[in-house]
Amino acid sequence: METRRGFLKYLLGGAIAVGPAAGAIASLHMGENEDVPPIGKSESRVVLYSLDLGAPANVINAKHLFLRFEFGPMNWHYDVHGFATDRETREKKAVGFPDKDDICVQTVTFEDDAIYSTAFDENSGFGGKIRPVAVLKSSEKVSEIFTLYKRALDAGAEINKLKLPYHALTLDGKTPNSNAVAGTTIDACGLKMPESMVGTAPGKEYNILKAHHVELPPSAVYPETEAGLLQLGIDAGYSLRHMNTASDENPQTSERQYFVESPTAQTLKRIGWLCERSYPVEPRLISYLAACDKYENMRGPHYSSEDYRNLKNNIFRGRGEIKMNYGIELPLPQRLVNEMTSNFYDPQPGP
Repeated sequence: METRRGFLKYLLGGAIAVGPAAGAIASLHMGENEDVPPIGKSESRVVLYSLDLGAPANVINAKHLFLRFEFGPMNWHYDVHGFATDRETREKKAVGFPDKDDICVQTVTFEDDAIYSTAFDENSGFGGKIRPVAVLKSSEKVSEIFTLYKRALDAGAEINKLKLPYHALTLDGKTPNSNAVAGTTIDACGLKMPESMVGTAPGKEYNILKAHHVELPPSAVYPETEAGLLQLGIDAGYSLRHMNTASDENPQTSERQYFVESPTAQTLKRIGWLCERSYPVEPRLISYLAACDKYENMRGPHYSSEDYRNLKNNIFRGRGEIKMNYGIELPLPQRLVNEMTSNFYDPQPGP
């Protein structure tokens, strides 16, 4: 009886899974889809994912759809979800009701699937299996896929400004839920929802922005240069801020440095540097450039002599491996070059 009541709540206004039988997020595990191969180290892509839900939603094999933007060169991926969110506390929920909760677009960012569960409250009631549904777009250009990620953030910002009550299912099919967010962001990116998939995903055909006559401006074009991709990272930071605040207000000019120095913007800048020189855009080269930047900025009492020595060793080792494997001799950090010409340079900086 309790399961039936929970399932009725799911149909009338629940978010993703309800009732005591719904597994906690800690039970999430990755499923496989033979049509979606592992991402290549120089590949970036947009993948539609689904969360297979536990009882009682599994009675209709219901899914929670979301977009994942994967970046092989960066070893990162960014997920864009629609969540039932408490109107007062802004807490995301596994059970949403129209009189108390809104549909809210949020991102989940991490580098390792193994820590996916830490992105949610352990007692949130989410459960089931995460699996890829289909690759919607793939590219060797990081900028192309990252521009689509920014586009999804812009769509999310417009959805959040609407402050729409959350509905898991409505009789007329106009369902502002997580699947509608997935469908809307797919449309905003100029991509296509797969014609068929296993299970049911109520709301996936409902475009929230079109239904409310909201049009996004055209996306900017970012050249694959150091300056161009740095600007893409900065603009994506602003888009994320707009989505999280549900506002068009820009941060103060003084806050721009925060976006400039963000790990995302700095990584994109390094990718642009590689692109300008037609070097391979792969994790090993990006990591080397990151180590060089870190060495340039290592200052103060936070770092020990051992920290300097270890990082210096890693830079020399990485540079040698890149030259051996790619035939490319990347520059050393200018600070290290200066040290090598000084009287204090130790040519054998530790084991």
